Amino acid sequence: MADLAKCRVIVVSNSINFSNYVQNNLAMDPKFLVSSTSNLLTAQTSILKNVKNVLIIDTEGQPLTANFLKMLLENNNVFIILAVKTMSQHFELLKSGVKDMVLKPASLTNFWMTDIKNRIAQFTSIGRNLTFRDLHDTVDSSSVIIAMAASTGGTEALQVVLSALPEKVPPIVIVQHMPAVFTRLYAERINKLCKLEVLEAKNGDYLKKGTALIAPGDFHMSLVKRDSKLAVECSQAQPKLHGVRPAADILFNSIAPIMGKNVIGVILTGMGNDGAAGLLEMKRRGARNIGQDKATSIVYGMPKVAFDIGAIDIQAPLDKIPNIIMNMI
Repeated sequence: MADLAKCRVIVVSNSINFSNYVQNNLAMDPKFLVSSTSNLLTAQTSILKNVKNVLIIDTEGQPLTANFLKMLLENNNVFIILAVKTMSQHFELLKSGVKDMVLKPASLTNFWMTDIKNRIAQFTSIGRNLTFRDLHDTVDSSSVIIAMAASTGGTEALQVVLSALPEKVPPIVIVQHMPAVFTRLYAERINKLCKLEVLEAKNGDYLKKGTALIAPGDFHMSLVKRDSKLAVECSQAQPKLHGVRPAADILFNSIAPIMGKNVIGVILTGMGNDGAAGLLEMKRRGARNIGQDKATSIVYGMPKVAFDIGAIDIQAPLDKIPNIIMNMI
């Protein structure tokens, strides 16, 4: 596991089995100060002021409200992971500002615990167990990549495009304007419908053939080189651009100098002008760009602006875009 900063972890659950399993797994790492309780108010009083705190809350049987969680987040240095049986029943809690929600499995496994540890590691800003560190199927700047952007109507449009692409398509990086947490839920849902793997990006992930990385909500995503390979950097260091974070222009402008002609740009339905300037910069360096046409766009905003400024090479109906991409590769 990554070298985590010392951190207080409090497991809140009415289930003794859940509490014991999670606590015992985390307690094996001496950098964690781990405890458990069945009472959320007890957990609140156990939060330490001088270290990073993580609350893993099993929502079954807990009287949670968005206001209570918001109060915890405002007054403490705390990262809250909600373990839920179904996502749909707990969307209201996301209004509190909670950044992470994870499905509670029917049976607890080491794989699930690894996922929890990675989420904690991301909060500490020191690192995580990177799935792609083995460099298998990763690429460098001599390979072709695909960069996509969408906003209003984009969740459906991206599903149409991604589900029609083959398993071993070149790496894909995506900005879809969407709030925090929802990008991961969306990636998990759409992954089940595609031949390729669709993931919410994590800071440091390498680009891999057959994998699409969706920028996490409230984080800008940029392309970077790491050990001559291509990776993504997800950061909140820059403010919102065009009123959004992630912004497609941040991603596209980072891609342009690294990839040159070895990138295919795609801009889909969406409101506003995000992505147009970045696509134009990519085109100036040799990229080939595709825009969704007016007839099939829910909102013909982003693709229109890109087309009007000359950033688009081909404008096409949504259902034709996957074939156009494959013909360009």
